[in-house]
Amino acid sequence: MKARFIFCTLLVLLLTGCSVLKGNVEAQSGFVFAMDTFVSWTIYHENDCSKQIEERIHELESILSTTDINSEIHRLNDRKSYVVSSDTRDLLSRSLKLCERTDGVLDISIYPIVKAWGFTTGSFHVPSEQSISQLVKNVNYRKIEYDADSGAVRLPEEMEIDLGSLGKGYVSEQLIQMLKAKGIKSALVNIGGNIQVLGGKINGEPWLVGLRNPFSDGCACSLKIKDKAVVTSGGYERYFEEGGVKYCHIINPNTGIPIEGDLASVTVVGEDAVACDGLSTSLFIMGLEEAEDFWRNSDDFEAIFITKGGQITITEGLQSTFSLSEAFFGTYVSVLSKNEK
Repeated sequence: MKARFIFCTLLVLLLTGCSVLKGNVEAQSGFVFAMDTFVSWTIYHENDCSKQIEERIHELESILSTTDINSEIHRLNDRKSYVVSSDTRDLLSRSLKLCERTDGVLDISIYPIVKAWGFTTGSFHVPSEQSISQLVKNVNYRKIEYDADSGAVRLPEEMEIDLGSLGKGYVSEQLIQMLKAKGIKSALVNIGGNIQVLGGKINGEPWLVGLRNPFSDGCACSLKIKDKAVVTSGGYERYFEEGGVKYCHIINPNTGIPIEGDLASVTVVGEDAVACDGLSTSLFIMGLEEAEDFWRNSDDFEAIFITKGGQITITEGLQSTFSLSEAFFGTYVSVLSKNEK
């Protein structure tokens, strides 16, 4: 059996270094390993905020982790009834709304299935059809009892939840909000490839973010962004092989089986990092045609779809910010319009 993990699905390009100054503002950069990935940041401020950033990251990780026995999510899964804190309350409320919005394509109650495939422990194996069939019966976010005012949550006996499909987006959002409250106007946070930026670069130019090539090293394309989140989901990020078959970590909650669809990667761009995080996974599960229809009926995000055949489709709102990398020069890029069907 062979397992592979690719933590950085996005590459940040043309970042100015710590020696570049504008007035008294210097670029401060740092990184830490948390949430099973590398978290890095670049901010422009006269004071180094790295300590506060690290503290906030670890605080949120200690709350939202499914494997830390002292976390709120672990206690909820273990006890089936728990009163959660304001951070968990916020993310849980938004997670349930996204589950509803995607009609269960995103379902936070999928955790027992993720465990069965070994993606939480690293003990990868293919569960039996009987085991999967039984676990799927317990996946239904609608059965979660939740009082948003009190924070009281109750789960059915066989259910466990995992907010990981939205957690990185939530953490990046919280870090950006904290930096903004300090008066910082230029910052970038990268959580294992989930990118969120505050403003543009210090010179006023947009941040240039490269999207990883899902077929080999390097970038497929790049985007110029300000005040946006950019989140990519793909089957190449984390998977294992057994019997000559690749099984990716993105699982269809309706079947309990890792996705084998027509998409190699989906990138979602928007102002709401939590929504971008959850929607990138959801659209990947949907497949190209359904994902395109979903976008047409939405107004809060843009997207880039790369199929397993190497075809690239971008939504119309990205035309002025999108560029192909050298490796993809000559590739025809389809532009998806709201008016097309």
